[in-house]
Amino acid sequence: MAEINERASSSLDCPPTPAPPMVSDEMRRLSAEMHNKVSMYIQGQIEGTIDDYKLLEDMNKTSAQRYADMKQVTKRVSEKINELNKKAEDIRPYLEQIDEIDQATKRLEEATAVLDNYVLGLGRMSSALTVIHLLYHSRDTIPFPTAITIYFGYSLPCMHTSLAL
Repeated sequence: MAEINERASSSLDCPPTPAPPMVSDEMRRLSAEMHNKVSMYIQGQIEGTIDDYKLLEDMNKTSAQRYADMKQVTKRVSEKINELNKKAEDIRPYLEQIDEIDQATKRLEEATAVLDNYVLGLGRMSSALTVIHLLYHSRDTIPFPTAITIYFGYSLPCMHTSLAL
């Protein structure tokens, strides 16, 4: 270790430092001009970056406001949907009653059609009985097959022979 200290303490022969070079006024002016231009360039870059950050900040604020607005709209829509679902549940029994009434109405219409056909059949039968009654009472004046042809508008194939009543 002593050797290291001896070496550190011994002086080395160093060459003398050169004298600073002489700088001309033109060099100083050009150096100052370059310094100013580089400074302006860097300042422009910084201002551009600051403008970009301000734009991003404004966009973030606008986006945050829009998200807040959408949150309010979503909340109102959700409330309205809940109200409509509750109203739908409230009217469900009435809708079921309407369906039951509709079913009953269809059954009633079917029964009415059957009854209407039955009444038509009774009317035809009554007409036929009236004709038969009239024919029976007027058998001497009009033959039965002719009376049937006159009443119904056509002759029946089985009516070719005269019927005695």
